[in-house]
Amino acid sequence: MGYVLLGILAGIGLPVQTSVNNRLKPRVGGPERTSLISFFVGSVFLLLWVLATEGTARLPVDRTAGYPFWIWTGGAFGVCFLLGNLFLISRVGSANTVIYPVVGQIIMGLLVDHFGWFMSDVQKLTILRAMGGALVLVGMLVITGTGKEAGTESSPGSWQAPVIGIGIGALSAAQTAINARLGNALDNPIQAALVSFSVGTVLLLMICLLPGVRKQPAGEEHVPVWTWLGGVLGAFFVLSNLFVAGRIGTGIAVVASLTGTVAGGLIIDQFGWLGTPVRRITARKGLGLLLMMAGVIMVRLL
Repeated sequence: MGYVLLGILAGIGLPVQTSVNNRLKPRVGGPERTSLISFFVGSVFLLLWVLATEGTARLPVDRTAGYPFWIWTGGAFGVCFLLGNLFLISRVGSANTVIYPVVGQIIMGLLVDHFGWFMSDVQKLTILRAMGGALVLVGMLVITGTGKEAGTESSPGSWQAPVIGIGIGALSAAQTAINARLGNALDNPIQAALVSFSVGTVLLLMICLLPGVRKQPAGEEHVPVWTWLGGVLGAFFVLSNLFVAGRIGTGIAVVASLTGTVAGGLIIDQFGWLGTPVRRITARKGLGLLLMMAGVIMVRLL
């Protein structure tokens, strides 16, 4: 039971990280710089972890001989996921910022398993797993409703939010599969996570240096010190999932993580924590959450 609780706690950390980064964004001048800080802090945290456990940061690159180049690109998908979250949270709230990507993760996860993409083990799509995926979609529609609730976009372009959210969720699932292959190649999943964060840091630095990416005016308000540490939460999520999955299995670990992620997003919205607008949990949202969790269990455990 303790491992399940750790998985749920790690999942809660994701919407907390997004809210923390969103609080920092006006201070540092835009989502690109916020994401760069988050990735850099996460990279430093993981580097210290590797040094503490391995005694060296040297990568056994020779073990990756024969593997395709894309095993090193997981960090790029992580950049898309983080930037997408920062785009969504100020438009649709913390809960929907969590829910949309979950749908993308489920869909992409089913495709990756069914076709064996990214050198994954093939797990054919069964009727029960397909029903579980459909149940997740129904749950999302129940929670989000018409998109006209207070604090959400109701403009004609409001379709952009779910499309972007589902898209970055799919990229997140692809990143997980890619990092898993790199972890297998290096025989060290923590080193693989460090590579992913480091690649993301370099990519974001290049983005921030592009002429077309201008620094937005920074706000005058002094933000708390902890708003600079969002990357630690991202690193904690990766490490906790590695730890939990190694002891109770990947399926249960994913269920615990997604449960914490969605529940955490709803709770943050309910109380308006970390500077997010208050969006109350309604009976409809509660029902939708139950449907989504039932779908996740069908997809991951059956």
